Amino acid sequence: MRQAFWGKFWTRAVLYCLGFWSIKWVYVDQDGATSSSPPRGMASGPFGCYVSNHCSWVDIVLYMSAFFPSFVAKKEVSGLPLVGPISRAMQCLFVDREARLAAAAAEAAEARGDGGGGGGGQGMSQLVKERMLRKAGGGSSELPMLLFPEGTTTNNRYLMPFKRGAFVAGVPVQPLVLRYDTRGRFSPTWDAMPGHHHIFLTLTELAFRVTVYVLPRYEPSDAERADAALYAEGVRQAMVRLGGIPACEETFADKLAFFNIENENAYDER
Repeated sequence: MRQAFWGKFWTRAVLYCLGFWSIKWVYVDQDGATSSSPPRGMASGPFGCYVSNHCSWVDIVLYMSAFFPSFVAKKEVSGLPLVGPISRAMQCLFVDREARLAAAAAEAAEARGDGGGGGGGQGMSQLVKERMLRKAGGGSSELPMLLFPEGTTTNNRYLMPFKRGAFVAGVPVQPLVLRYDTRGRFSPTWDAMPGHHHIFLTLTELAFRVTVYVLPRYEPSDAERADAALYAEGVRQAMVRLGGIPACEETFADKLAFFNIENENAYDER
């Protein structure tokens, strides 16, 4: 696709401007052996989506420069200048958060017996599932989809529990693990700061290095196909074992609690 070609070209140019001159792709086999090219016998063919750990906003630009995938984004993104047309060209799925909250509230009320059913239309999980089934079937010309099952960014030192959305389709996925070299004065994985501060500090660093580990295609077992939570944990443990990132059990709620404490301390120091 012409859009994908130019999308990869311009995002790679952006990465050069940001100082990402060294982006290394490493292939890992089932035994943990690494090579610079796909090992013999590595699974090929259609799969549902890419899944990756999530460390920084830079992740998105990096993956766009490699295979220009589509993402799940907020509905508001589609209406933004410049970013909106790009996200639509990337065939992103847009989440209406207000509708999701209303649907969740209706479901909770129905479960309590407080009201009668909710409508709310098709959930995002269903849209993701349908896209993945089409891609895994091999007959779809849609762009590949990339999902971050942690649901938030982390510090690149641990892998948080996965959400189930990327695994409800029960089809094979392609795991990727990002590892940023953090020996410089600033790391792209430091996200406990306002976005404009983060971008400024990124621009002040001379150069960054990042390695992308391409793990073996993950084929779910029958039990994992029937249980998305089991499938999600199976993929996470494979990424822990072959990608070299320890697992942790902290969640997005714990991250928010940390940010709140940090903000309170910053306010007290003023």
